[in-house]
Amino acid sequence: MPFFEWKDIFLARISMEQGFLSRDSVEKIFALLEKEKEKISFEEYLKRSQILPKKFLQIIFSLYQERNKHRYGLTCEDIEDYIFANLLLEKGLVDKKNLLWAMNRQKILFQGGRFPRLWEILDKAKVLSFEEMEDILIDIKSQILICPSCHRRYNIQSLKSGQQFPCLKCSKILQISFSQGSKQSPSSPGDLTFIFQNPDSNSQTDIINFINSCPQESKGNDSIRNTPIRSNQKKISQKSPNPNQSSLLDYRDKRGLILNKYKIIQKIGKGGVGIVYKALDVTLNRMVALKTLIAGENATGTTIQRFLLEAKATAKIRHSNIVTIHEVGQVGPFYFFSMEFVDGQPFDRFIYTNPKVEDIVKIMIKICEALHFAHQKGIIHRDLKPSNIIIKDHLDPVVMDFGLAKLMDEDTNLTQTGTTLGTPTYMPPEQAAGFNDSVDSLSDIYSLGAILYEAVTKQKPFDGPTYVSIIYKVLSTEPTLPRDINPSIPKPLEKIILKAMSKEKNLRYSSAGEMARDLRRYLQGESIHVKLPNIFQKGWKNFRKAPFFSSVVIFLFLFCIFMGIFLFYKNYNSALLLNGKELALIAQKEFEAGKLDKAQKLYEKARQLGYFDSNLCIHLSQIYLKYGNFPLCKKYLLEGIQKYPKNTTILYLLGEFHKKQQKYFLSIQAYNKAIEENPLFLKPYIALRDLYLKLGKKKEYQNLVRRFRKILKNKAGQLLKQAILSVEKEKWFTAIQLLQQAAGYDSTNPSIFYYLALCHFHLFDWEGAVQNISKASQLDPQNNKYLVQR
Repeated sequence: MPFFEWKDIFLARISMEQGFLSRDSVEKIFALLEKEKEKISFEEYLKRSQILPKKFLQIIFSLYQERNKHRYGLTCEDIEDYIFANLLLEKGLVDKKNLLWAMNRQKILFQGGRFPRLWEILDKAKVLSFEEMEDILIDIKSQILICPSCHRRYNIQSLKSGQQFPCLKCSKILQISFSQGSKQSPSSPGDLTFIFQNPDSNSQTDIINFINSCPQESKGNDSIRNTPIRSNQKKISQKSPNPNQSSLLDYRDKRGLILNKYKIIQKIGKGGVGIVYKALDVTLNRMVALKTLIAGENATGTTIQRFLLEAKATAKIRHSNIVTIHEVGQVGPFYFFSMEFVDGQPFDRFIYTNPKVEDIVKIMIKICEALHFAHQKGIIHRDLKPSNIIIKDHLDPVVMDFGLAKLMDEDTNLTQTGTTLGTPTYMPPEQAAGFNDSVDSLSDIYSLGAILYEAVTKQKPFDGPTYVSIIYKVLSTEPTLPRDINPSIPKPLEKIILKAMSKEKNLRYSSAGEMARDLRRYLQGESIHVKLPNIFQKGWKNFRKAPFFSSVVIFLFLFCIFMGIFLFYKNYNSALLLNGKELALIAQKEFEAGKLDKAQKLYEKARQLGYFDSNLCIHLSQIYLKYGNFPLCKKYLLEGIQKYPKNTTILYLLGEFHKKQQKYFLSIQAYNKAIEENPLFLKPYIALRDLYLKLGKKKEYQNLVRRFRKILKNKAGQLLKQAILSVEKEKWFTAIQLLQQAAGYDSTNPSIFYYLALCHFHLFDWEGAVQNISKASQLDPQNNKYLVQR
């Protein structure tokens, strides 16, 4: 099966989603693209074929660019399949294993240019029959309408078939094509209920990961839908709801109120253990935020204690920049507390709207003063971060979420030593290391410094792919200097940040109030009261912190100084060597021009300057061998063998030197050594052949010839194999080069000439093809293949 590019697949699915092309048409286009020799993309095909108007193409490409920009790779069909898959899990009709297999199978088929729906794959694989899935499919189609442009979902149970209304998000006109709802319709499209939140996943892979994290038999999932979908399922008996999946909303009375006073408006936030709703206190007619535990009656004692401690800690503080607690209560198994509803923007979003540095400092002053007030009341926050701070109008911050707060005058035993709680990016080292007994008001000051760091640099002080990697950086490394990231940051502000973020607590500000005062001094243009440790103090601190490591660093420092002195003298000698190299290059040109005397003098001068390479050794040895100066020849040959023991030319010259001295045994050894290093080096074979004939050693001569022919044939065989691979890939010119080299090594192999003929034939060189096939036929006249080809 061919695999098409993701862009082509996504463009095709968008064209189907918008109703511009049918699935059958798209699959036929991909089948056609598969057969085409000229490989073109689906996008190129749409432009060339003009099967769609330009207006439709603009819509398709615009949607693709918009979704690709936000890394959102879903279509309406994906969302329907997502809902369908979760309903199958909820009703126990299929297990996770089969569902994951079907979704992976769907993804593979998409890549091959086929676009089945999830229910079709399950039906075809006989995991489920269509009759078993029919009621769920009808429910989805009759109760949910998805905008094909922005993917906003609507509950259409009460709308008539054929009714139209504009999408509340993108204004696209939507039409009801399938409805089983009641005859009564809403008075206006604005009464439509938006029932689904956008899924967190941006691709089918993420949806698969989501399902993989679901329990084996899910009985309900409020994160999937806010309004239950009516089911007409009759064949499968409905199982009783799982109490683990209940929520605070299940305890509303007939008027939709909780405890006769709170009317839930919407969910506004969800964390690891808690969930927050926006609600109306009908008694006092004010908006509040209700926070409750997700786990309900399954919450552990420690979780409940920590939840109530958050309420207690926050309630002890009455400050304009700290959220106010109104009431603590319990509904069924759910503990909750109501607090001031703060309408504003989280600080982690605000800092990326490019506010002025002065505005950030003003906000931080208020936050520091609020934390100083909390510390005076005996409250330590322990989880300060930008997302826990809301910025209201007029740059007025409100500190939220005291879920990890610690009461300094109480011993709750909720956090044991060695347990790491909080957000690691903004966490002080003592908290990151799990020394919770050491966490105090100075720990919050570190977090304030980390928040200010990110606010002015737009970069977290410590970041990493995993929780553990961030913890490691917090404990062992210093953050990048803010001015290295953003040089426009004023130097005094950088000093304030670095003092607050000191790894040693005694080097930080003594209180959040002191930090606020320094920030105010900076704002008023006065000198701040910050004195950062100098380089010697930092060095002594690091030495005390890790004496062994520091000793190693000092040793390496002294070693580097010594090496610097050594390299200075070495570089001085290198300058001389450079001159020697230049002389050697000139001498090489003289040698190649046949001017041996000049070459000799230049090489000798280069050698006196300390330069020596293989060319100098070879050329001087040849010159002295020719002139009969055997002592100098021997000197350079031995020096060359010592430095370049595998250089075949030097070994060959050593054999020539011994032959001149009539030391034939040593000469034969040198020649054989050269052949061992390079079996295709021809000169030692010729020298050995002549020497064997001179000495009358016929047996050795014959063995040498057989050995040489065998080596040549092996080399030719290797080149032939490479040429055949090139022929299979239709790389004719590469194959011809390889075959010609092979013929040079072995001119008796008919296969070489057969493939040469084949290459010439495909290049329309009929004469060359005939010559080579004739040669192959002459070498192997019994082979009918060559005769037929000829």
